[in-house]
Amino acid sequence: MTTGEIDLSISEQALIEMESLPTNPPTAATVMTSLFQFDLWGVRVTRWLAYLRAQTGSVAFMVVSY
Repeated sequence: MTTGEIDLSISEQALIEMESLPTNPPTAATVMTSLFQFDLWGVRVTRWLAYLRAQTGSVAFMVVSY
């Protein structure tokens, strides 16, 4: 894939949370809906992006231990 390309995936076999305010992260009380059981399908759209550094030394990598 190159920058700007779009990848479309369609699935009938997924579990999704159909809430206007989803829980993050999901808990044991989260209600998941099976697309297969309700004869639904879902579409996932992925757009590929790439970034370049504006100038050398503009990005610093730091090793942090927690």
